[in-house]
Amino acid sequence: MKYTTLYTIELLHDYFTNGRAGDILFTPTEACAQTLRNIRAFTKTWQNKLYVIVPTHDGTHPAVPLPPQVLFEFYWQPVDARFLTYTEISLANGKRLYCQNAIAAERGGKKYLHPLHSLHNAAQSYSAGSLVSDGSGHCFEALANLSGGNNLGNASQWANRGAVAYLSADQLVTCSSGIPVLNVQPSDTAVHVDLFAFNPLTNFPDTLVRSDNFSHPAPVAAQAIDMRLFPAGLYRAVVNGTADQFIYLDSSGAWQAEMGIISIYHHATLPAANALTGPGGELLNPAFVIRLAPPAVIWQYKARTTAVKKVEDESGLIQFDAAAPSFTSKLPIRLQQQAYDKMVLEYNNTSPPDPMKTVVVKKLPVPAPGSYEKITKNLTNYRMATVLLNY
Repeated sequence: MKYTTLYTIELLHDYFTNGRAGDILFTPTEACAQTLRNIRAFTKTWQNKLYVIVPTHDGTHPAVPLPPQVLFEFYWQPVDARFLTYTEISLANGKRLYCQNAIAAERGGKKYLHPLHSLHNAAQSYSAGSLVSDGSGHCFEALANLSGGNNLGNASQWANRGAVAYLSADQLVTCSSGIPVLNVQPSDTAVHVDLFAFNPLTNFPDTLVRSDNFSHPAPVAAQAIDMRLFPAGLYRAVVNGTADQFIYLDSSGAWQAEMGIISIYHHATLPAANALTGPGGELLNPAFVIRLAPPAVIWQYKARTTAVKKVEDESGLIQFDAAAPSFTSKLPIRLQQQAYDKMVLEYNNTSPPDPMKTVVVKKLPVPAPGSYEKITKNLTNYRMATVLLNY
């Protein structure tokens, strides 16, 4: 008996020098744990990567053939409690990140478990932090709030992040143990809810499983629905015909201690690149990826005295606005684990200033993840990370 990989899931993170997201805990749901036992599979985790391993007699086919339709679901959680301080994601209001292989999302040789970014539209307005792609598959991040007429070639408007795709807030879903609360926009006294379950024929939650009507004496902005008798999984709700709201249901409540959910489907109508097995049942060993981005924040250097005359980047890549004793970057800069040794300051405490006595201090520390201050700069709201200088 031999063992081989059914599939892998790897979390990447662009904050880290090695590109790996640190140690991640992967936990199968109760149903997934039973599925793994049924096919005699087991899991192994190495740092940021999950391996799902199956026995095989010939090295190419699983010893226990996979059922025609099966679902593997895992929760994931970083070991590092500081993870969100260096990650461009915010969790709130019972929402968690949802990833799946039911979408075709390949970029730069990676099979992503989250959608690719939409194509840039120069006529559209974008908020700072928005992610788009160009015609060649490169990802760009908006550096400010942008109105129509913006240009990907303008380095003060957009930063090229490379041929990648990132997990973003667009993949946040409402998690519930049985009674989710849906938004009603605009508020109304009459609320109609259509609820859809995942359809393997279309790889989307478009199978209508229930319709409900609710009546209230006064307009409401939220509506609770009872799903306690529904099986666990992903659902889509449409309230009064407005935008989709996605729900992940798990009566165990296990999602409350986790950061995200990963669904790995196996059925005949999956995108070919994401299939687990071939037409003859042979193992395809897909390597799935989730990529996370670090936050881009305003850098501030705050001196103790006005004797600090200048803070600058020797390479010229980062430009600063000077209002001594504070120096703030003109644009948001990504935080990185790797040291950046190009920051310098000029110090002169003579009066009147004697240029011959200017002291240059090199290799200043750079801002680190942690507590951020909220600021508004050029009509755009940013987070700001500060380095205090003892000069």
